[in-house]
Amino acid sequence: MDTLCPLCDKFSESVSHLFLYCEVVWGLWSRFLHFWNVSFVVPESLTALISVWIDLVPRSTIWTFILGAEMWNTAWFVYRFPDVKIPFDSLVGDPKVTDFEVSSKKSSSSLSHWVPPPSGFVKLNVDGDMVKGWSRGGIGGLLRDNDGVIFGSFSESVGPDPPIIAELLAIKRGLFLFVVSGFDSNGGLILESDCSTALQWIKNLGRCTPLFESMVKDIASLVVEQDVIVRHILRSVNWEANGLAKDGIG
Repeated sequence: MDTLCPLCDKFSESVSHLFLYCEVVWGLWSRFLHFWNVSFVVPESLTALISVWIDLVPRSTIWTFILGAEMWNTAWFVYRFPDVKIPFDSLVGDPKVTDFEVSSKKSSSSLSHWVPPPSGFVKLNVDGDMVKGWSRGGIGGLLRDNDGVIFGSFSESVGPDPPIIAELLAIKRGLFLFVVSGFDSNGGLILESDCSTALQWIKNLGRCTPLFESMVKDIASLVVEQDVIVRHILRSVNWEANGLAKDGIG
């Protein structure tokens, strides 16, 4: 059973983490504190937060209301969308990203075509493929905006290696493509792959097989540095990236 926080997918789920220490939720608390020009640190427990909250901004009716409203909103979202992992700042800075994540999750079971990213983002689709026996393989990917305009693509040969190496190499190559495209200074990135194992390792390095830990760590660092949204999709949706990977095999 997955016991990771349903919001950030990084740390074990607990009452204190969900309502206090989760980077997504604490980002919301911090935004409220900043708006009211209140200096405060993360308390040791939810009880401690409740006991001091009203005193932080005395004689404010709306401030009293915020505490209960935000706790209710967090609990409701976790219950309503248990499989949606929210990247840091998406609720704080750009709520439309969360809308995109929820709508994509709802339609994933029937999705049969590429879905454009929200405005201000580009989407990177990557894939790796190996011939039988792992004697050679290929990686491929393409970077597109919400109008479907291609910013860049790649199709390269790799191997001989296990198939998971091809997947990781495709992800790493795609992230570098995003960086050199120059779009990283103007907008965000949504990374899509049909390899659930590779994505799980990137989101939680502790799940990674030690043999591949060094490569996964490098990729995870890039994901955090660029604040990348990572999503798993079906192979049938990722067919263009898969075609580029097969082209790389030759």
